[in-house]
Amino acid sequence: MPGLTDVQTIDFLGKILESTRSRTLTWQEATMLHSLFTAQTPAFVYTIGSRDSDDSPPYQFTISRKLQIQTRPVLTIETTIGSAVLGAKGTINQLLNDLFELVANSARGLEHLYPDLMANLYDDEPF
Repeated sequence: MPGLTDVQTIDFLGKILESTRSRTLTWQEATMLHSLFTAQTPAFVYTIGSRDSDDSPPYQFTISRKLQIQTRPVLTIETTIGSAVLGAKGTINQLLNDLFELVANSARGLEHLYPDLMANLYDDEPF
């Protein structure tokens, strides 16, 4: 992939995943587009989504540089399709899968679903 080696890609995606877990990087679901999420830093916009808009792999992660009026995509990282993806490509796939799941659950508020469901069942109000 142009722009980053596999090692750099793994390092970068690991940092994005870590920043997402620690909530220093927050994601929002893009309006009007299902299965697409965005986050921003001062210089870049990150987008992750399901290529087929079905919440399933393959996933695409796009890095866009912020310009004065617009953004310009500079790099897209995709999951590799195949029956047995090993080595660096397998690691990249796993990082993208983990990131998409974390981002989608967080942006949709699903990380609190179980406690909310359980609390609702124990309310004193009748159903």
